[in-house]
Amino acid sequence: MPLLHRQEHFVGLIKCCVDARNLALLHSQIRESGLGTDRYLGNLLIHKYGKLGNSDHAFQVFQEIKQKNIFSWSSMLGAFVNSRDADGAKVAFDRMPERNMKPLFDKMPAKNAVSWTVLVSANAQGGHVWQAEVAFIRMPQHGRVAATSMVAAYGHTGRIAAAADTFDSMLEKDVVAWSAAMAANAQNGHDVEAIRTFHLALLDGVAPDHVCFASVLLACAHLGTVNAGRDYLVSMSSDHRVDPTCDHFLTMVDLLGRAGRVKDCEDLVNAMPYVPGDVAWMSLLGAARSYGNMGAGVRAAEKLMELEAYGEYGGGGCPYVLLANLFAGAGCHAEAARVKRAMKERGVRIQRCVSSIEVGGVDHRFCVGDDLAAHPQGEEIAMELRRLERMMVEQRLFAPEVREVLHDIGESEKERLLWQHSERLAIGFGLVATPPGTQLWIIKNLRVCLDCHTVTKFISLVTKRRIVVRDSNRFHHFDDGRCSCQDYW
Repeated sequence: MPLLHRQEHFVGLIKCCVDARNLALLHSQIRESGLGTDRYLGNLLIHKYGKLGNSDHAFQVFQEIKQKNIFSWSSMLGAFVNSRDADGAKVAFDRMPERNMKPLFDKMPAKNAVSWTVLVSANAQGGHVWQAEVAFIRMPQHGRVAATSMVAAYGHTGRIAAAADTFDSMLEKDVVAWSAAMAANAQNGHDVEAIRTFHLALLDGVAPDHVCFASVLLACAHLGTVNAGRDYLVSMSSDHRVDPTCDHFLTMVDLLGRAGRVKDCEDLVNAMPYVPGDVAWMSLLGAARSYGNMGAGVRAAEKLMELEAYGEYGGGGCPYVLLANLFAGAGCHAEAARVKRAMKERGVRIQRCVSSIEVGGVDHRFCVGDDLAAHPQGEEIAMELRRLERMMVEQRLFAPEVREVLHDIGESEKERLLWQHSERLAIGFGLVATPPGTQLWIIKNLRVCLDCHTVTKFISLVTKRRIVVRDSNRFHHFDDGRCSCQDYW
């Protein structure tokens, strides 16, 4: 078969391929045919591998192409964007030095709108918001895709004003742009604005998708508007022909739990058209703990422990902690002790809490119980935290939630351990390492405990600082003694 015909033959096969395994077999045949370095076929393969989420094979093809053109570079950058590794595109970017997006971009012989857009999107989706912002500013023209990526990135990092400005500057908005704006608002506690944006999208003629409804339901959950949430859930299929997914039902479960409708919450978990997993049972357990519903809490905890036993849930001991706190809060200390013993007997280990804060472009990480003596500014941090603790005691603003500490030690020792929680250490560092009035931005790998939540509200009040904490559940915007979550998370 002539070379040109063979190339056309493979072009058709590549375009028809629907899975990475068959594409890899086809790639092998192309190599065997002597067309392994063909630039046109290579660009198609990179693009197809990227569409299928396989950036590793895409990069192999990219390396095999001897004379790369702008489409080779753009396709490779696009493959990184479409990568869906466990930790997102960021892992793919950082795995090898030559996979860093900026060096690839800088080596390009020419840069078009596609390559600029892909660079912005790649960095935004990978969590490199600063790099994405720099590239976005440098873009000759801001396209819809790049602007949408920035709206989402700003939302993920709590920069809601920047997200709003970018969204408002867009001349053309599709459903993806509208949903990014809704999500940015809902994730950051701007719930009324999220719902308003949804209705503005409808007025603009946008057909809402499942992502739009996820944000609206999340906003309803934060606001505790049960009837409105139910109406939106029903209207998905009846008015907009969008079938509710498991995530939509889980948000409704969370909404009922937040509103104190624990029985309705449990009924929905058992009746929804999806098998309830750890998220559903954790929502029910959290609601039961908040509203003192012992029966529902025990049933939810038992389900979570079953899932953990079958390897379907790796909660790091979270259900045990919440159940023990539920018993302790109800004065059932013998039952709380039984839960603690069960943890010990089953070898359940509580996941270690880590918080990070960026100061001067450097990430500073703190773990629960860290020895501050080993930190260059440890003495200053300890002094600042002791000063704040004294102020709270003198003003009698709150009683420490020692129930959060499961160790069998005295009350005063439990109080001391609470002040060693990772977010407090990170906040203490931020207070001594930045000028007065500077906003502090904390990222935490686990849920904020009740005591730390109360303390952070107090710190925001007395220091006149805005403190943003992103935990495993949501964003908490602390300002002037209040939190955007309205004390339910």
